[in-house]
Amino acid sequence: NTDQTPASFWITNPNNHWIGNHAAGSDRYGFWFDLHEHPTGPSATESICPRGTKLGTFRGNVGHSNTRYALRIHEEFTPRQNPCQDPSDTNYLESVFEEFTGWKNMRNAVISERTGSVRFTNIRAIDNLLGGIEVSVGDFSPFGTLKVEKSVVVAHSNNNSAGDKSQMRGVVGPRSEGMLISDIDFYNWDIPAVKKSACISTCSHCFQKPFADTGARTVFVEKVKFHGTVTRKVWFEFPFKGIVRDLDGSLTEVSRTLPGGETEQGAWITPFYEHLKVDECELKKTMFDGLVCDTSVTLRRCVFWKGKPDHNFKQVEMKLIHLPSAIVEDSATPLTQEELDEESRYGNIGIQAGDNPLGGWSFPVLVGHTYQLHFNYGIDFTEINFDRSALWEEGEYSVLKFNHTETREKMQLVKNDVELDSFVEKFQMVGKTDDHGSFYLDLEENSTYMLVAGKANPSVGTQYLIRGHHCWGDHCSTGPTDASLEPFKRMWSKLEDWRINRDDATEAVALPKEGDTIEIPPTWDMILDIETPILEQLTIKGRLTFKNPAANIILNAKKILVLRSLRVGSEENPILSEAKIKLHGEDDQINLSYTPELPSCGKCLMVVGELQVHGRAVKETILRLAANAFKDDTTLTLDTDLVSGYWLGREIVITQSTSVAEDYEIVKVTQVQGNTITIDPALKKNRIGVTHTFGDYTADARATVGLLGHNVVIEGVHQGENKWNGAIIIGDHKDQNGNQHRAKLNMSGVEMKNLGQYDSERAALRIKGMNDEDAVKVHQCSINNSESFGFRMEDSSDVVFTQNVVLDTWTAGVYVRDSRDFTISNNLTVFLNKRFFGPQYSEVTALYAICADLDHICKNYTFQNNIAAGSQDWGIAFKYDSCDPDVYGKWSGNAVFATDHGIANGSVGAECSDISNQSVFFSRDFAVSSLQTYDRIQGHHLILGSNRKGINLMTAGESTNYMHLHDSLIVGNLYPECADSY
Repeated sequence: NTDQTPASFWITNPNNHWIGNHAAGSDRYGFWFDLHEHPTGPSATESICPRGTKLGTFRGNVGHSNTRYALRIHEEFTPRQNPCQDPSDTNYLESVFEEFTGWKNMRNAVISERTGSVRFTNIRAIDNLLGGIEVSVGDFSPFGTLKVEKSVVVAHSNNNSAGDKSQMRGVVGPRSEGMLISDIDFYNWDIPAVKKSACISTCSHCFQKPFADTGARTVFVEKVKFHGTVTRKVWFEFPFKGIVRDLDGSLTEVSRTLPGGETEQGAWITPFYEHLKVDECELKKTMFDGLVCDTSVTLRRCVFWKGKPDHNFKQVEMKLIHLPSAIVEDSATPLTQEELDEESRYGNIGIQAGDNPLGGWSFPVLVGHTYQLHFNYGIDFTEINFDRSALWEEGEYSVLKFNHTETREKMQLVKNDVELDSFVEKFQMVGKTDDHGSFYLDLEENSTYMLVAGKANPSVGTQYLIRGHHCWGDHCSTGPTDASLEPFKRMWSKLEDWRINRDDATEAVALPKEGDTIEIPPTWDMILDIETPILEQLTIKGRLTFKNPAANIILNAKKILVLRSLRVGSEENPILSEAKIKLHGEDDQINLSYTPELPSCGKCLMVVGELQVHGRAVKETILRLAANAFKDDTTLTLDTDLVSGYWLGREIVITQSTSVAEDYEIVKVTQVQGNTITIDPALKKNRIGVTHTFGDYTADARATVGLLGHNVVIEGVHQGENKWNGAIIIGDHKDQNGNQHRAKLNMSGVEMKNLGQYDSERAALRIKGMNDEDAVKVHQCSINNSESFGFRMEDSSDVVFTQNVVLDTWTAGVYVRDSRDFTISNNLTVFLNKRFFGPQYSEVTALYAICADLDHICKNYTFQNNIAAGSQDWGIAFKYDSCDPDVYGKWSGNAVFATDHGIANGSVGAECSDISNQSVFFSRDFAVSSLQTYDRIQGHHLILGSNRKGINLMTAGESTNYMHLHDSLIVGNLYPECADSY
């Protein structure tokens, strides 16, 4: 709004002459070059392009006492030989702003935004509060053609020392490469070095959200002089990754002696990161805000961005460790595994949420050095983009090594959707014979080596896309066989049943032993009747069935691949004794890869055929208290009789009766009598067991009790200090001929324990791409302790997930995206850990995340009567875009307890959302919120009690927008007698 940005001189065409003018006391700017792409108004024409037009003359002008800038060039000035053609390294034209004086301005003397070949020469910046001379972006002309030169910057003069100078920067470099700062005199920079004040700073306006750049850009400095006391010469602006090249030592006073005895002046300056800690670099934090390296090393920029899968890379750090040598040099001693595991050796590179590039990790590297890098705790990408600075020169190289967690059988470099032929057997002479973009996949150690080099491959340029494939070749997606099963059963325990022909005594066979890789052939129908040793991998191409009835059958393996059928009981004949599937191994084991549709995994059960697991049927899995229970009590009164006695000896979870998410308890049932159970240990906290009635409304904040233990268990076995959990993944797939194969999952009465792998999408139970009718049913099961998601569903339909208990998860207890016609009802999900990524970043997580992200599409689903109890973030986050009574009735009856935030709905551009028939208690923030805006929001029969805040909803639309809330109950404190409830 130009009415809010007045200027003494408002300039819309640069091809004029401004000589000897004074601009004083403007409410915004003294001289404002407000340059548009084309003229507007009565003079509108596309044949004139002010942004590319040459500057006439700008000399001898003065701007002072303005509330913003004395001289502002906005939003682009890139003078060119052909003004209406795009700027480039050949289409540019030099312009000069000279002999300008800016003093006592509330911000800068000079700020120029998108800037081309421009020289700011003989500038005098004095007594300005925020900055002297600042350039925001400058990569529109060859390196070195954008200059700030022959100028004077005074922090404070004798005439005026007033004002807060703690953020004063003399010259601020752009969020782009190659600007030259030359022959600058800095006076009176004795400002205490406690904040941002410095003679030179970097990355103009990168601190603004959305963050404007990922950083690590290079600014060149020469011939600078300092007068008087200087407390800080360089300060690196957010994101704290800049590079300053001192060309002649005038900035750092650093020199080195060359082999021939000559002296070379100059240095490199960059913020301190562990991966840059070498002998040639010295930490000088106070004066230079980082490392100062002599000229025997060179610093260059690298950047990755847009890692996929998207969810895995939300706000995660990249970690880099410096390796002793390039991979072709065998003389250096490699780091030990203990050294590689030492967190303090790694440089931690935060992701930037803003542009240039979007969602990227940029970082400086030392040319000629090798780095191993990974994301957080070992996330693998399926795709990621890479670029290097154009400042890399011929003969410069570095090597980046990815050590993959998942198997990578194929790596591709892609440019414009075309695979590049840049794979090399080895880097025989790193940086001398191989081009930028060369890479080497070491299948044995499951690592990829990338060469970053100044020598460019014309087909690659500097930028490319990297794709990783966990399964590649003839062994992938072979599809289950349709071969008929043999008319008899084979027994695992019988030696003769491992012969292809059972009657052929000459065939030498042995029972499976520990470490074996075992295959059940396509025609075999085998009964597991004993506990197995720990197998390296079990592939089931035929059918494997747990013996029933039998006692204590245990299947032990590191990896299980079900191509046809694995059965542990059935709905009609469930397992009544104890049975287990135990997944063994650690995070560095070789992964199981079968189909591109499903990710590879280690310590996992992968199913592309049929999985049926059924424990003892039980009527009661989720109950509420029928009476208050108090600290040190050993009995609980439930609202239903336990007629089966199945709970005896099993673990249960008791939900929170306060606002503290961690206030759940796990106890064992030692006695059952009707609706009364005896527990061990005794309660540590009081538990609410009564309701409150207010007129026609009943507030039911009673604690819930959920059954965790079942007689059939699928568990990840922890080994030593490694807490790497197991995982179950199941999904449809296509074989190599394009034939679709449908998977099937039916589970009931099963405990899934110690599953879910941290910092990945490997949930305790994950289904992906399952779209056959009645393909998935999970009923009356429990998921107990997942280091990732509890239950994760994507790209699926006709899924039924009911009466399950999910306890202690990360990211989401129940997570759904891009699915339809599913039912999630009558479940209990307890305690969600929130992922933190440092002081600036955290991820939105929820006990139930139902199509919560903006790009998720879910239709025609039912989400009813679920309980969310105890979250360090959201209770329920959902997207439901209809107010049709026939639709929103499928979303009702859910209750949330003890969360940071209660229920959130979110969508963009949706017509209407309904939040009716929900309850929220003990929320530490808003009980009900909007994550995004709707044209209309409506709700009724909301019951809210003992929450710190009530309702916070947003609408945004035209004249029809409205919010309609009615027939609801909000109670400040349901239980004033309880000191630890709100």
